[in-house]
Amino acid sequence: MAQRLSKKNVGSLWFMVLGRKFASTKDLFLIIVFPLFLLLLSAFLLTFNAQFYNLLFELSNAHPQAQEYGQKTLDYLTYKTNFIQGFQQEEVSHMFEVRDKMFMLNVLFLILVLVYTFRINRVIIFYGSILNLVMILLLAILPFNFLFTKFHEMLAFDQWQFPGNYVMVQVFNQMFFQYFFLHIIGFSVVLSIVGLILVYGGKN
Repeated sequence: MAQRLSKKNVGSLWFMVLGRKFASTKDLFLIIVFPLFLLLLSAFLLTFNAQFYNLLFELSNAHPQAQEYGQKTLDYLTYKTNFIQGFQQEEVSHMFEVRDKMFMLNVLFLILVLVYTFRINRVIIFYGSILNLVMILLLAILPFNFLFTKFHEMLAFDQWQFPGNYVMVQVFNQMFFQYFFLHIIGFSVVLSIVGLILVYGGKN
């Protein structure tokens, strides 16, 4: 009898805690989406930074004119120009797709910014940050080639693989994207840790 009451009490306590932690299903949804928000925020801070690109070009031993091609690419992706020279037609078509997908991701990011601006609270930051760190640990187990392929498949790119002699491959080589991925993940980890520190500090 005592054992049954004990289990009942534990169960009641558990649901009480959950009820206090997650005030609504909206909070739970925003916790689940929080890792995506942090990744998009990290990508947004890095993707349009020319100096960051130049750093990655040096690290990845890219094409000798990588900085020049990188600037042309950034100008095209940020709508400073609608023309891009020095690339094959297939590469230009891919750039157009990339710009289109980036626009949609930026819209999604801005929507999330608005939502979190009005709905953010300590519970969302705390559990969302923990969830993000757990997901990053899981991603770290998977090979980069697998993640790179799934990323392109998920965004439904028509063509994204090109011969090794194409300028795009020599400028934005595999090592470039590996470093790019690591920096975005690293930025996301830092944001999660900062969030946890702020929440924990706020309790004290």
